[in-house]
Amino acid sequence: MLTLSNLQDRVNKKIHNNKAKLGGDAELTKILDESNSRLQIKADLPSSKRLSAPFMVFREIYEYSLPSDISYDKTTQLKFERDGKEGSEFEKTNAKYLFKNRNPYFSRVLGNSGIPVNKNEQLTNSVNVIAVQWEDGNPYLKVKLFEGGMSSMLQNCNDLTDNGTWAISGDATNLRLDNIRYKEGPASISFDSGGVSTDIIITNPDFEAVDLSDYENKSKLFFWVNIPATTPESITMKWGADSSNYLSRTVTTKQSGLAFTTGWNLVGFDWEGATETGTVDNENIDYAQITITNTVAVAQTGYRVDKIAAFIGEECSLDYYSKYLVKSNAGVRKEKFEDGDDTTILNEKESILLIDEATQNALENLREVQEAGVRRDIKNENIQTFQDDQPGEEEPTSVTYYSL
Repeated sequence: MLTLSNLQDRVNKKIHNNKAKLGGDAELTKILDESNSRLQIKADLPSSKRLSAPFMVFREIYEYSLPSDISYDKTTQLKFERDGKEGSEFEKTNAKYLFKNRNPYFSRVLGNSGIPVNKNEQLTNSVNVIAVQWEDGNPYLKVKLFEGGMSSMLQNCNDLTDNGTWAISGDATNLRLDNIRYKEGPASISFDSGGVSTDIIITNPDFEAVDLSDYENKSKLFFWVNIPATTPESITMKWGADSSNYLSRTVTTKQSGLAFTTGWNLVGFDWEGATETGTVDNENIDYAQITITNTVAVAQTGYRVDKIAAFIGEECSLDYYSKYLVKSNAGVRKEKFEDGDDTTILNEKESILLIDEATQNALENLREVQEAGVRRDIKNENIQTFQDDQPGEEEPTSVTYYSL
């Protein structure tokens, strides 16, 4: 692999050793960083592909975090980890089509028989779907899974006393039922904070026991929480038998991996790795407590909690293009060059494209317009040859689909 110093020398020779006019090696480094980004827009680079650590996806849970280095505009493939699944089992689509049947981004729309669907055959039976969604400038993964493990409802949050009795403590005040704002009808548990302490706590200590013995260490517990203006530092969930015998986990982000936001947030708590206090009988889970912890005490109106449930998922991994095209001498992947012995992760052919891109970029900065144009033509020809040999994986801009 070429080092930063190698790349600087190669580009400098192609601009007739004029790097001093650009500002020296420091400016060439910036040009190479920019060229890495520009090159990724124009071509899929096989050397940049990575496989994420395995993670669980769940039926009816649609939000998941993405690797921090993902090149989000490239094609991603989500693959089942378990034996017996062949290739990618998920279709990539645009996020706005995730819940729609009429989806022009699908490369296929097939029924169970493997032929185009008709009015007597459900359109979505054979298609698991993924998409990249954005929130406040940050991407996260959306997954619609039609094959999934079991789920078990702990609390539907439709009544204050019908299934156990909800109670408040800490800074929580004004416990009530909200029949207007909820995630799954007909109600949610609502409460406020008094602004005296940082912990807002709601507890149901005696709901009808749920057998979660099959869920131990292979499930995740979820619920929806509506947050007013000031977002919390963390949210903790306890589940078990009582206040002396329970499992607990704390999260600092929502299920998508992004920061808590005002409004509804889906939060998830992995069973595996949860802290056990006392002794928990997994066959008789009848206690749940939720603690919302703020950085400072604040009085707010309109906290809500809805649909507390446990899910068993399918283990998957994400095959994706990384925007981290640089590796440090210690083997750490990163987005930008910093030291002379940093190396590009690109293979020989891809490195030629990077040098072409950087040379054109440098010549443009030197205002060598004519020569930059010649270099652009050479680069585009090389990119076309590369793409012919290494076809990309982008989705088609449109395909034929069938109306029901």
